Amino acid sequence: SPRWLFPYPGTALMAAGLGLGAWILPGGARIGGVDLDVHTLLYCAAAVVVGFQLAMFSVFSKVVAVLTGMHPFSPRADQIVRTLHLERGLAAGATLIALGLTGSLAATLRWAGSSFGDLDPVQVMRLVIPSVLLLLLGGQVVSWSFHLGLLRLQWLRTFPAREAR
Repeated sequence: SPRWLFPYPGTALMAAGLGLGAWILPGGARIGGVDLDVHTLLYCAAAVVVGFQLAMFSVFSKVVAVLTGMHPFSPRADQIVRTLHLERGLAAGATLIALGLTGSLAATLRWAGSSFGDLDPVQVMRLVIPSVLLLLLGGQVVSWSFHLGLLRLQWLRTFPAREAR
């Protein structure tokens, strides 16, 4: 069942990655005798990326299933397809990429401030990991937007009567 295979695990991974990552980002944390720090933050970022991929794949799976007749028409899928325009996805992806580039620039300026010498890796990674996460998510949003845009064209041809909503 695509509902159980993609969106629920994807949402859980994203929530766990974001929640734990936000908790340890400012300065790490300790649970019992275990220190959680930037190495854990990297795994949190990976969980967010994989979770996002699963969640988006669930959207595409549902749209394709409806378009091919494997699933009945879904008002929720219809609303998603009609709301997520290419332009909105490109704007969201560009915003994420811009934020990631801003964080990357801040890290580079920090490095330049030390004459491109050694930096405290733990402190730098607190900035670099979220920046790379934003770059990855932005790139995914842009590419997924083009893909969904192609599916959207077929959706609007298949379900034209509902376009006026």
